[in-house]
Parts: sequence; C-alpha cells; structure tokens
Amino acid sequence: MLLCNQLCSHFEAYKDIPKVTELRKKFKNIKQILKSHVFSDFSSLGTGKEFEESNLLQQLADACLVVDAMEPSVREELVQNFCSRELTSYQQIFEGAKLAKLDKTERRYGWIKRRLRTIEEIWKIFPPSWHVPYLLCI
Repeated sequence: MLLCNQLCSHFEAYKDIPKVTELRKKFKNIKQILKSHVFSDFSSLGTGKEFEESNLLQQLADACLVVDAMEPSVREELVQNFCSRELTSYQQIFEGAKLAKLDKTERRYGWIKRRLRTIEEIWKIFPPSWHVPYLLCI
C-alpha cells in the first residue's frame, strides 16, 4: 500500500493522461473497499464477540497493519470510532446532573480505570504507537 501511494505521488504530474487517471481511480476504489472491510471488522470489537472467536483479535491486529499502510486519516477515524463506541456507556452513566458534578470525579476515574482493565486484551491489538488507551482517556 505504501509503495502504491508513493507510486501515485510519482505519477502526480501525469494525472492528465487517461490511463494514469484510470489507474488512480481504481487504486482509490480499492482503498475505499479495503477501508470499508476493515471498519466492518472493527464494528464487532467491544461486543464480546471477540472473545468467542479466538482468531478475531489476531485478524484485527493484522487489520491494524493494513490501516497503518493507508493514510493517517483512516487510522484517526478508526480510533475515533472505537473510542466513541467505548464511551457511549460512560456518557449514559455520567451525563446526568447528579453525576456530572466535580465531587463525582472519583467515580468517573474509577469507571475509566475499570474499563481499561476489563478490555485489556483488546488494547493489545492496537499498535502501541496509536496510543488508543490514552486517546480514550482524553
């Protein structure tokens, strides 16, 4: 993927040539399909399904390598989607006026700490350079 991106950059000056334009469109479509498949695979993450299917976590770890080969925006979108899904229950619990106060900070901290420990196996699929637990906390 990285090599293809470099090759596309090299032929940027020739984008007016029909064959180059056609190949660039095909490459863009392939990347979009690949992104769609990866996001679909990650949609089952956090549902408990990953512990039922032993090879799913390895498959998702491999998918992270594919995402790394794509544009950085794909990785950012994937991590953002994952963090948003993870924080849905947090928002439901702590959104109310009673729990939103400053004196309830300890409960909020406790919740995020437990969540990070509970799904520790999931954190291992993401490359450390992605800093997913850190981004979740932010």
